[in-house]
Formats: sequence, structure tokens, C-alpha cells
Amino acid sequence: MATAQFTSMVAAGGTAASTAAQSKPKEWQRWTTVGGSVTATKIYQDSSLWLDLSNTVAVRITAHISYVGGSAEITLQTSNSPDGPWTDVTSGDLDAVGKTVLAVSSESDNEPYPGRRYLRWMASGGAANWEICFRLMYEVM
Repeated sequence: MATAQFTSMVAAGGTAASTAAQSKPKEWQRWTTVGGSVTATKIYQDSSLWLDLSNTVAVRITAHISYVGGSAEITLQTSNSPDGPWTDVTSGDLDAVGKTVLAVSSESDNEPYPGRRYLRWMASGGAANWEICFRLMYEVM
């Protein structure tokens, strides 16, 4: 796939030109620990940190997870509008200690992880007390 211009809303301040040219993984979410005390709790990434995929075809997301308690998981979600609706592009793929790499593509709905304009994460749990410690990296493909 051709590398396209990529605009991000990342705390590290990646710019479209530097991100596409360097093609090195960039930090999307610094190490963080989130959790809840009920199964209905869902924690969404702050909107200032969402990735904007408007000028790219695909992005590789690398999740580093150091701790999972109470059936916690990270779900990647995508939408054409900041107001939603949001669609899960992963489900159950980011729920184990270790490193997981996923490719999110905006080329087709038939891709394993189809993307739209915005990409964010959501943390949730399947037990009364849950917690997950993770960081996320991204790379334009």
C-alpha cells in the first residue's frame, strides 16, 4: 500500500509530513491504567488523542499490554464523524498481556479491520472489578 499523508491528534504532536516520511511507530496513547468497578463501565479515549485517518489508506496499531485484570479489554472504534455513530473495528483482540499488532484499513469494508475517518480506543471489562494497563503505537502503512 502506498504511504499517504497522515494527520494525527496525538499528544506527541506528530504532523502529517513528518509521520508519513519517517514511517516509524509513533506513540498514540502513553502507558495508562484504566479500570472500572462494574461490567457496564466503558472508558473512552479523550477526543484530543483520536487518530484522524482522513488522508491515509491504512495504519498499523501496536498494543503493548502489561496487565489485565477482570476480563478487561481494549476495543478500537472508528467513525466518519466525531459525533458518531462509532463502530468497533476490533473485539477481543486486545485483551492479553504482551504485544499485538493490527492493521486498520480505510480501503474497504471487507478488510479485517475496516476504518473510517476517526479512530479511538475504548476500555471495558467483563467482571465486577476490572483493570488494564497498556500503551498504543501507530504507524502509517
